[in-house]
Amino acid sequence: MGKPKVKGLPVAGSAAASSRGGVMGTNSPKKKKTNSKPKCLNEQEIPYRLREIMKSREELKNPTRRKKKKAGGKQKPTSEGDIPVPRFRRRKWESQNAYMRRMEQETQHVLFLTQNQLQREPEKEEPIQEKSQKKKEFQQKKLDKIRKQKEDKRIAVLETDLLRGK
Repeated sequence: MGKPKVKGLPVAGSAAASSRGGVMGTNSPKKKKTNSKPKCLNEQEIPYRLREIMKSREELKNPTRRKKKKAGGKQKPTSEGDIPVPRFRRRKWESQNAYMRRMEQETQHVLFLTQNQLQREPEKEEPIQEKSQKKKEFQQKKLDKIRKQKEDKRIAVLETDLLRGK
């Protein structure tokens, strides 16, 4: 007794019905999709590692394009004694009255700092020494120290010779 055949379905043992990825029948219209081109290039997903490599190559090609640091917080004064200029921007959660109050406080603080600031006279200030001059001075001090040590050593050797000689 054999298995009943249903019209339209292939027999269990035939090569065309193999569900394990076997060879399909020669008359089959379907082709393998393993090495075929994608139907739409825009829909094809790019792997994560490949995206990272592409991004790093772009950064190497365009070295000027760097991530910008957020311009926020308090900025350091440019020179000693300078007063940092406050930035007035209304925050998301801040009401109009609170914003106006904060601006008033900041301006009062800046006025206070300017009134209590020392009188500066930049023409009387000493010019800042260049690094090369500082370096030369340091080397000169180092040489003087070495010379002094050698001289002290010579004196010590002479004293010991004189003491032994007597």
